[in-house]
Amino acid sequence: SISKYARAVRMLLKGMSVSDLTPDKVRNIMAGTVNLKANTRRGYADSLRRLFDYLKRPDLAECLPRIKTEISDRPVWDRYEMQEIIMSVSTKSAARTEQYRQYFGMMAAIGCRQSECYQLRWQDLDQDTGVVHFRAETTKARKERFCPLPTELWAELEVRRGKPEESLWPDIGRDQATRYEALAYAIKKAG
Repeated sequence: SISKYARAVRMLLKGMSVSDLTPDKVRNIMAGTVNLKANTRRGYADSLRRLFDYLKRPDLAECLPRIKTEISDRPVWDRYEMQEIIMSVSTKSAARTEQYRQYFGMMAAIGCRQSECYQLRWQDLDQDTGVVHFRAETTKARKERFCPLPTELWAELEVRRGKPEESLWPDIGRDQATRYEALAYAIKKAG
């Protein structure tokens, strides 16, 4: 996230005044990050570039390296593999298992982030239009978004509809790590 890199830039520039920076000092700072992942180094360079652009120091911005990011070699699952993973989710409670399956199913169906999905309330689902409303305060970009939801998922959710202000997912883990753990176990179980 931008804030993560902004904190890192503060750490990289710790004890230095921007007015005292020279292109050689900036190159030395970036040379100290050479052992980090390319994506992380690119985040640092981009954050420094934004700072230097804001401070109108093009001489410093120009000496920052252009870093190519790594292309992930992780496999991409097709819809059948995703369905198999989702159906492999299991917990001690049948109701909780069903909510986890619906939760991961919604993420897979409409491509939302796990935190955006977790923060949904019943009032965010418009039954008349079949659309899910992601409120600006819950999205990463801080912009509201509307996504259609498949009808079969609507039918599953309607069985347990709650009050408008209530969470869609009252029985699944509040902690993000708990939700990832459930998904990781399902991926392993699905092979």
